[in-house]
Amino acid sequence: MSKIGYIRVSSIEQNTDRQEIALSEIGMDRIFIEKISGKTTYRPELKKMLEYIREGDIYGGQSCQDIFLPLYKVDPESSFPQ
Repeated sequence: MSKIGYIRVSSIEQNTDRQEIALSEIGMDRIFIEKISGKTTYRPELKKMLEYIREGDIYGGQSCQDIFLPLYKVDPESSFPQ
């Protein structure tokens, strides 16, 4: 079982240090970091995380919306990402 973190900020100018420190302090094994607008569904680091994560792993992040909203935008009928 791994602890997986995901961080997304809207621009490359934004700093992720505070979130990285917080996730590291709670023992995340791997953290995926995305610096990309929330307006796009293209999120390569999110895709990598979803390919990496396995049953039994624990997800940690600032907001589950960062994961589920782009998936809903891609296919609102889907129960799991394509």
